[in-house]
Amino acid sequence: MNNIGGTLYSYFFLCKRKVWLSFHNISFESDSQLVKIGKLLDEESYGRKTKHTFVDQDCVIDFVDNGVVCEVKKR
Repeated sequence: MNNIGGTLYSYFFLCKRKVWLSFHNISFESDSQLVKIGKLLDEESYGRKTKHTFVDQDCVIDFVDNGVVCEVKKR
């Protein structure tokens, strides 16, 4: 079973089709510069934090800071 993370959750509010495609690992954005920047930000940001925490083995969050769930995003 695929994990439900913040990205999939946000897709639910943007486009139900995008949720389905993403959940089934079908992607059309793999060559996108914006996706590459997002992955780099995720890898390089908040290096001192414990990142990619699983919640109930179904949901992944970027990290928690003082009890606040945080997602790393490009503005």
